[in-house]
Amino acid sequence: MYSKDERIRIFRHESNLYYSYLHKIRTTEESLQVLVNWMNNIHSPELNDVRTEPKRIKEDRMIKFLEAKDVLEDRLAELNRMVSWIRKVIDNIPFTGYRLIIWQSYVEKIPLNTLSATYELSPKILGKNRKNALLHALTDRMMYEHDAIEVSLSRAMKRKLSYKLEEQ
Repeated sequence: MYSKDERIRIFRHESNLYYSYLHKIRTTEESLQVLVNWMNNIHSPELNDVRTEPKRIKEDRMIKFLEAKDVLEDRLAELNRMVSWIRKVIDNIPFTGYRLIIWQSYVEKIPLNTLSATYELSPKILGKNRKNALLHALTDRMMYEHDAIEVSLSRAMKRKLSYKLEEQ
């Protein structure tokens, strides 16, 4: 399926995006909350008294809101799946110390030389052991799971919102 180097490269790529994924999750959750608040306001008694929108316009807006909600929920689910995959790979490393080292080097992007000085190991030994520990967790099953998440995340992020949040 994937060579050892490809597995490491894929994990490095995804783990480098870990905080970006968390930021996207936070902004998507905020957008979703704004959308839900707007949807709730459509049925608000105060708005029904003040606005005299025809029922059809309200129904059209509600359909657009529901479609946008579906898109945002889909994005949120897939972003959470990718973050969970990164954590799961690290959690599957059988060596507790190397879980931390892999987190620090791949997610927090702390250079290997800095880590080797911190842990008083040679960079060569630390690098070799880190690679072996990570490869232990990057099984074919985990890579298959990554590929499925990557496809669905890409699809979810490409979906267009049927309703712009800025319009309200």
